[in-house]
Amino acid sequence: MENLSEKHGYPTARSRLRFLQIRLAANPVVAAYADIVKALRIDLITAEEKVEEAEIQKLVALAQHRYEDLVANAHTAEAVRILLNDCKGDRDAPDFKKVVPFAPSQGTRPTGGSLQAAYIRGIIANGRALPNPSAEFLAALDTLEATQQRMDAAQAQIEATTRAAGLARVERDLEQERIYGDYNQLYFQLNQALPHQKDLVDSFFA
Repeated sequence: MENLSEKHGYPTARSRLRFLQIRLAANPVVAAYADIVKALRIDLITAEEKVEEAEIQKLVALAQHRYEDLVANAHTAEAVRILLNDCKGDRDAPDFKKVVPFAPSQGTRPTGGSLQAAYIRGIIANGRALPNPSAEFLAALDTLEATQQRMDAAQAQIEATTRAAGLARVERDLEQERIYGDYNQLYFQLNQALPHQKDLVDSFFA
């Protein structure tokens, strides 16, 4: 009988537990142990599924963040376009330079992050502080602010799901350690339940 350890991985551990469960259930003397093994297998699967779910939730959060970034890029460009139009196309106009220190193509790269957020918030704050901003520009800033709020929420979700995935992996690893230990210990318990039948006990383990 080879002990289970982390080197074997989840699929091997799951199949070994199922194999042992079936073999035990078929022997009346040790059939009661089959329920113990079944519980171990369920715990193993549950812990692994929690990791899988946490990883998927993280991927979902990343996808939402990427989408919100595309929207933020578009709304930033639109607000800048409106302001440039208000400034008669003069990129050196004081109002334009105050609000847009450099092009959106620079300010909104790379995806999300604190620098992009600061760039967008700067446009919003400085744009609203202009002496006579147009109604169209103010409306664009309102849209941009709502967009940035969604970006902030998407970023927070990435952070939350990353933490959750890490915790799920830690809990999975702890569960595996316990389950592997119980599985390995069963070999000795079964030898005690079936004295002088080592070959039979060996046959219970894949």
